Amino acid sequence: MKCEQKNDRNFSTTGKCAVKRSVNLTMLLMMSVLFICVVPNMIMAEDAAKDNSASTTTSDYGWCVLTCPKTCTPGKEFELKLELRNLKEISRNWEANKLAVHLFWSNNEKWGGYLAHFASAEVSKDRELTLKGKFELNDKIKADALYVHVKAVLSSDWGSQDDKKAADLMGPRIVIVKADSAAKKEVSVSSK
Repeated sequence: MKCEQKNDRNFSTTGKCAVKRSVNLTMLLMMSVLFICVVPNMIMAEDAAKDNSASTTTSDYGWCVLTCPKTCTPGKEFELKLELRNLKEISRNWEANKLAVHLFWSNNEKWGGYLAHFASAEVSKDRELTLKGKFELNDKIKADALYVHVKAVLSSDWGSQDDKKAADLMGPRIVIVKADSAAKKEVSVSSK
């Protein structure tokens, strides 16, 4: 049925044509609300996921998948994710159930050495761990340290002796963002 207005007295605005118009108008309003409210949130969530993956790096070491940030700042807490797998086989039937995570430093020319203890956890089964920690740079290495490396050791005594170590890893380098260089960037951006 076509909804055409006729110039006669039998035409009623409460008839089928009016119902069809109100249904169409309601559908149009619902679609508008959907595009105005829901779609931008979906786009922002997708962008946040892209930003997060762009700011982290993931490495698979067989017994552990390590996800760490690409940058970190001394004195500020950051997060590591370790997905532990095949622990029963690797840890010699649960003899090795202590996970110690340490940070080491380096620069472009040399390996620096031990920096700090990051975190520890007792583990008894395959699972994902999220560890948070931070580090400071002392005056001796402040100028030289450019990168942080994560070292994780699965052992029976919190140590790293080879006879008690079931597995270990040395993660990718994480760029150290020093507070003074971050302040310089802010000043140069704000002065433009």
